[in-house]
Amino acid sequence: MGEGEGGGGRREEEKEGEKKRTRRRGRRGRRKRRKRRRRALLWVSSLLPPGEFSAGMGQTRLLGLVALGLLLGASCQAHHETWCYDLPGCGPKTWPRKHCSGRRQSPVALWADRSVPASHFKVLEMSGYENPTLPIKVTNDGHSANVNLRPGAWLSGGGLSGNYTAQSFHLHWGKGLNFPGAEHLLEGTRASMELHVVHTKDGLPMNKAVKLKDGVVVLAFMTNVSDPSPSEASWNDFTSFLGLVPEKDNEQPVFGNFSLKGLLGAVKTLHYYFYQGSLTTPLCQEVVSWIVFREPILVSPDVPLLHHGLRGEANGQQLPPGAALRSTQGPAAVNPVDGEGGGKEPLRPPTPSLTSLPFPEIKAPGVQYK
Repeated sequence: MGEGEGGGGRREEEKEGEKKRTRRRGRRGRRKRRKRRRRALLWVSSLLPPGEFSAGMGQTRLLGLVALGLLLGASCQAHHETWCYDLPGCGPKTWPRKHCSGRRQSPVALWADRSVPASHFKVLEMSGYENPTLPIKVTNDGHSANVNLRPGAWLSGGGLSGNYTAQSFHLHWGKGLNFPGAEHLLEGTRASMELHVVHTKDGLPMNKAVKLKDGVVVLAFMTNVSDPSPSEASWNDFTSFLGLVPEKDNEQPVFGNFSLKGLLGAVKTLHYYFYQGSLTTPLCQEVVSWIVFREPILVSPDVPLLHHGLRGEANGQQLPPGAALRSTQGPAAVNPVDGEGGGKEPLRPPTPSLTSLPFPEIKAPGVQYK
């Protein structure tokens, strides 16, 4: 009898414990829903004219806008997107929290007057860039249009620790001619576009190179509009590739010879900034040596407009403008060189806002440049 009573008591305790756990789960769920609603309200308020959100907005309209915000915020998960450029639930403002929380993040703002020469750097050797190269394929991955290359161009010298093979190139652009889309800022100015030529150490595939602290080198060229442009023929070839992949997940082989040097035109490659940073999109691995050239490439006005027609991301919106500086990033100020080299350790901003420039200097060891 006593044993039965004891068993009944335990069952009652278990039931009561399960009820408490259920109530806790319910409270957590309600808190999460309230947080989502608050984020949606903040996002909706940012879209409306000043004062309209709080003054005289009907309840039906407000609830409709909140529902729209929640749907957009959830669209990343619905389309299996872990990051994006344009949606509030997975855009650049969420990257530091979800993916990019390191201390050597890119892109950065670069300033000539906050740099010192690094005369110990060797001459930067760019080999094979002038040779006709047969691209393998062009891919629209929903975030960018990427052109993969066959081996044939490589990089060494400068502040680099070995030989690096050119693997691919892509372009970051804005929303038309009036909205510049370069990722890095030079002297506080954002270029119309930014060309990235991606290299990996000793020709490693990218998935292995990102596991090495010095596995990746990116040559970054600011790109501005000029009519006529001196490198128009090569850029016409490049933009013809884009027409092959207008939609996300499009992938096409590319036929014909192509020269990387043709893209660069008459840019003087002696003048550049160098710093140690990261990939600029998630997962933002801090394995990249950045070489950012000061002199811009000049291209036809048609180039940014052609990129503007590409589509991708979760809801088929147009592909992205350049990423903004993130709150975990600060501008690494490095000096353009005249065959000598130069560099300085990075600076970090007190806030993520670009309007807070200039930034106070905080020493961060391991950053070099030329």
